[in-house]
Amino acid sequence: MPPLLLTSELNLYLPLRSRLWRAETAWQWQELRQSTPIAEITVHEAFSRLFGRTNEGVPSQLSSLGNYVLIHALLQHVYLLKQTSFSAGSPYDMHRTLKPDDVEEVAQALRVWQTSFEHRHQLRSAESGHFGGTESIPGGSLAYNASALLRLAYIRLYIDLPPGRALETRDWALIASRLSATPLLMRSLRLHRAVYQAVHALSRLVKAGVAYVARAKSSEWSIQNSLCNFECAILLANWLLTLASIGPSDPQASPEEKNLLDTVRRMLDETEFAVPVDPSLSGPGNTGGHMEIANSDNAKLRQLAAAVVRLWAETFKGTHIFDMVKVMGLSLDGYADLIEKPRERTPLGRLAPEAGMN
Repeated sequence: MPPLLLTSELNLYLPLRSRLWRAETAWQWQELRQSTPIAEITVHEAFSRLFGRTNEGVPSQLSSLGNYVLIHALLQHVYLLKQTSFSAGSPYDMHRTLKPDDVEEVAQALRVWQTSFEHRHQLRSAESGHFGGTESIPGGSLAYNASALLRLAYIRLYIDLPPGRALETRDWALIASRLSATPLLMRSLRLHRAVYQAVHALSRLVKAGVAYVARAKSSEWSIQNSLCNFECAILLANWLLTLASIGPSDPQASPEEKNLLDTVRRMLDETEFAVPVDPSLSGPGNTGGHMEIANSDNAKLRQLAAAVVRLWAETFKGTHIFDMVKVMGLSLDGYADLIEKPRERTPLGRLAPEAGMN
């Protein structure tokens, strides 16, 4: 859906730190105002600094909410760029592809935001004496959700998954059917970078424990965090299905694809969703002259894709504030069922042309 509020319309200062809002008297507020390092900067000025359009960097004292506003602005920027960026090609190849210069500019802005965000997190940890995860410090929920939005921004920057408008129906069976009809992905370096973000999200989930996250953490998720996990599950599954579609006449799996596949396989081995995939398919250990994926291994990759989706679906089965999150979980379970029933998919699982390898 188009943004309801554009960044250009936010003629406001970024919100200051929460301790100022908690002052109970004018005297207490004045005292905190003098003793608390703050960054008084407008949304537009901070956004320009992310892109290096001024000689000054992003202030180190941005509040958690301020960083949250900026990552939303970057997500919106990616969305608006893609509305005027279409690739030429066959009727089955009408996906949005950003120019390499645009991708690098936004990627650099995301790196600047991430550096500022991590520096602010370190300062908050030092002030509070907590050095655990972002959810363990004051304001941690905002920080946790902002880091999820960062992953989502990278994914949407590097690839173009079909819009998830089926979510508007709140019909989990219809949503699962639409996900199953998603075309295979264009294999490229951009895709590898997007998949890396999804793999990183999966690693955090496995490290924390799927059952623990579903039971203890799911109620803390915002709808944005749930959406990020939903899109990561879809991306990773679709990527695995793309690898499973590689035929004898297609370019075989690259070293980068093998390494990512090995990482996913190893992570699932630590869970109840493990799938026995031939180790020779992944990682640098394969020294043979051929790196081919056999038909039997294609079936295993489909099983791996279904397992990834089911693993993520488990995290949507806990107690949630939003009913939409339950719909997402049911949709993922339905999608996994359809993955296990192979059928023809739009054959886009080929290597991108040279211009698309950036």
